[in-house]
Amino acid sequence: MQILTDNLAPSERRVVINGFDIIESPRKAKRHIDYLPEQPPIYCEADVDEYLKFNAQVHRIGNLSKDYQQRVSIAQAIIHKPRVVVLDETSLGLDPIQVRDIRSVIKTLWQGHSVILSTHILSKLQAISDRVKIIQQSALIYHSSIDALNLSQRPSITMSLNRPPTIEQAESIRLTQSLEQPLKVTIFITPNNERGIILNQLFQRYQDQQPLIQVETFNPDLYPELLRQYDIHQDAEIVIEYQDSSEKISFATESRVTSSIENLTLTEASSIPQNTHVLGISSLKTALFPREIDLLQRYIETGGSLLWLADTGTILSPIDRLAESLTIKFLPDIIVDPNNPLFGLDRVDFALITQYTQHLITQNVTSLSFYSQAQAMEYHGVNDAHEITGSLNIGLTLLTSVENNSAPSQRRIVVVGDADFLSNNYLGNEANLELGLNLLNWLSNNDNLISINTRAAPDTRLALSQIQQVAIGGFFLILLPLLLVGLGLRIWLKRRSC
Repeated sequence: MQILTDNLAPSERRVVINGFDIIESPRKAKRHIDYLPEQPPIYCEADVDEYLKFNAQVHRIGNLSKDYQQRVSIAQAIIHKPRVVVLDETSLGLDPIQVRDIRSVIKTLWQGHSVILSTHILSKLQAISDRVKIIQQSALIYHSSIDALNLSQRPSITMSLNRPPTIEQAESIRLTQSLEQPLKVTIFITPNNERGIILNQLFQRYQDQQPLIQVETFNPDLYPELLRQYDIHQDAEIVIEYQDSSEKISFATESRVTSSIENLTLTEASSIPQNTHVLGISSLKTALFPREIDLLQRYIETGGSLLWLADTGTILSPIDRLAESLTIKFLPDIIVDPNNPLFGLDRVDFALITQYTQHLITQNVTSLSFYSQAQAMEYHGVNDAHEITGSLNIGLTLLTSVENNSAPSQRRIVVVGDADFLSNNYLGNEANLELGLNLLNWLSNNDNLISINTRAAPDTRLALSQIQQVAIGGFFLILLPLLLVGLGLRIWLKRRSC
């Protein structure tokens, strides 16, 4: 717009208005063009007649509405009958009725003028123009008639829902519709339980979305054999079964049911990702599904590296199948060391390791490592005694050669009877961090990184004695405020004496 009206010189090409070059003959070209910018050039102190006659008298045009100010601006732009009129965002700030009136005024300009309308709203052009040009970053990207533009636009459908589903309901719909196998829901509830109606309505919504969901309701008083089979202990308990897996829900809500279905369907994965360098298992709180154990064993058989941190009480069936395949037996109870008081510890369930067997992981480790309530294990060993004395294995490394895609590779496995030694509570103690990094480097076949010493972050904590704390507190809480009050009084007295 600025270039077309000679307010800005073009850097290339030419602008010709009615046969006159706007650079070579600016006055002649400007006789055939006028420009109405986005903000109308209204002299608010002049009335309409004076403004249109270009007089310098000051009066009352400021009382006009925005609509009439736009009309007066258009009038002053065409009063000398230019051949081309350039309008820039003429409906800015107008209400819908005023926009309609301004469009009617612009349409009347077609009878004796060529009108160039600049706008960012396509609907304005569709209402009053017959041709459209779209410019993006100084480049013409579209040039056609309004009718062709309307035909080129893709039809769209807008839907509105009186009662749209919540995010929780939308996730339930998505999950249930993705089921590929039958899912069985068994409800154990007495007839007089008021939650029966709520549960029936809840699972009816699931069945409406997925016919593969089967729901059965049993009175627990009449089917004691089913209570024993599903280990049911309370009224309104629900069992959800999918393929070979199942989950129980004590108090069913839509979020809990959807979460259980998601947990059951997640086990459908056919393999562990091929780009997995090290797979970790740590402190299992719930039993793995048999299908997940099969995935782990298949991963190990193909040469995958495994880090298994097994705390006491986390060897849940069927994870013991994995221990059997590795020919490892976890010994009962925890490791205790009666010599811990010699190191200043008042607990005997800490295992302090001071000497390590010769291995690439421990070759540069010279400090202590701490293990809390660790579990011992033995390789190819059988020992059913309840209390074992002497040397015990807290960790084992297994290194075997396997054939993977006709290429020999090494399978590396580390099993440690404690997961807490790599937790935040114990990671900073002596050699725990160094040992943990060496484990990961060895498992990921980065043996060359094991010899690099770990640089721990410096301790930036400030330790103050009680006397130092009292001194700092007294200075900032007592002395410094008194000093400021004294300075203020001194300044006040000095100014008062003046």
